[in-house]
Amino acid sequence: MKTKKPSVARLKKKADIAFSLYIRKRDKNICFTCGRQGNQAGHFRSRRYNSTRYDPLNVHCQCMQCNVLEHGNQYIYGINLDKKYGSGTAEKLYNKSLEHHKLTIEELTDIMVQYK
Repeated sequence: MKTKKPSVARLKKKADIAFSLYIRKRDKNICFTCGRQGNQAGHFRSRRYNSTRYDPLNVHCQCMQCNVLEHGNQYIYGINLDKKYGSGTAEKLYNKSLEHHKLTIEELTDIMVQYK
């Protein structure tokens, strides 16, 4: 019998979980935009942009208020990116997010391994 290859969609879900856990642990569950206790991995540029989806500069811990109810608190997020990583970081991430990138099974598998 042939072993069925996992789909890109299924691997994205698994990679998202591993990456999210890594981000929250890295940031000690402190919201990047307001400083309160957080429990979500908030993206500066949405997960729909594959080129920045798993970029650690693009993703930080956020509380539910900032990430969901305030739609990422984007303005403050951008300011904090530039403060933490240097002026122009938010703009660089924005431009990088616009680059078309199709994630492969191999890339997603590597992401899962790297961030577990």
